[in-house]
This record gives sequence, structure tokens and C-alpha cells, in this order.
Amino acid sequence: MESQHSLSLTKPSAKVKPAQDDSLEPLLTVKEAARVLRIHPISCYRLCYKKKLSHLRLDGCGLRVRPSDLRDYIERGRQ
Repeated sequence: MESQHSLSLTKPSAKVKPAQDDSLEPLLTVKEAARVLRIHPISCYRLCYKKKLSHLRLDGCGLRVRPSDLRDYIERGRQ
């Protein structure tokens, strides 16, 4: 019993434009963000969960922090 699989590659129906924004920032891990803030990584996780520090939740990668969000947090003052 052999099954025949065919792979058909088709062009997407809608054209996807690449992002024009060249200012994409590399995302920081919580450990890296904690190092910048000079706090323990667990304290940094707490800031994220209390929504005092904006973050992204990535599937399979945990939490990530944008450098711009980290700067905003620092400018607001450590509350």
C-alpha cells in the first residue's frame, strides 16, 4: 500500500509587503533586561507579571523585552 503524496507550491493569493521599518530592535531576554536594571531575574519576571514592565510572550521562548520598553520603564522611575 503505497500512498502518493504530492506537494504543490503555490503563490500566496495576497501579496505581503515587507516591513518598511528598519528600526527593528533585538529583543532582550528577562535575564538580559534584569542585568541592565541591576536586579535579580526573578524580580524582573515580577515586574512583567505585574504589568509594570512591558514584554512579549513568545511561544516556546518565554518572555522578551524590547529595549525601548526597558528605556520607558527606566524613565518612569522604578516604582
